Amino acid sequence: HSSDQAASERSLIEEVIDYLSGLDCNLVIYSGNPQMDLEQDITMLKSAAAMCHEQGIQLAYHNHYWEFDDGERIMNALIAEPGARWSFCPDIGWVVQGGGDPVQLLSRVKDRLALVHFKDFAPEGSENDFIELGAGVIPLRDVAAWMRENLENLWVVAEQDVAESSPEEAV
Repeated sequence: HSSDQAASERSLIEEVIDYLSGLDCNLVIYSGNPQMDLEQDITMLKSAAAMCHEQGIQLAYHNHYWEFDDGERIMNALIAEPGARWSFCPDIGWVVQGGGDPVQLLSRVKDRLALVHFKDFAPEGSENDFIELGAGVIPLRDVAAWMRENLENLWVVAEQDVAESSPEEAV
């Protein structure tokens, strides 16, 4: 069963690489799930990242809140994996929602950042979970200040789930 799964994963990764190559795209973002089998998923990520690297494509891991459960067990394992060829696309909103410190995380993965994902959350007890960037509880200004001080030319993806204004104004 596990060899069938590995073959299926390899085939899917090859399809994604072929597709990205046709688009002349050199970045793919991957997210895990709350039921991750850490050992199995890291093995798959290592294989996928190596295959991507061979084709000049960067694989970046995008987090949600669950990577910060149990003392940041999953995130720590992803960061510490020896010889890992993946980079990171930290979702700042989910880092905070998971109990992590976004500036500390950015400092830990500074040399492996592919891009940073801004997302904001409304205060607890609000009608909606999401809110316009900068109007919620996520310290986006602190993260932006850290980025200006520590990085050059790094993309920020701004996810705006709910906004009263236009997307351009919200961002």
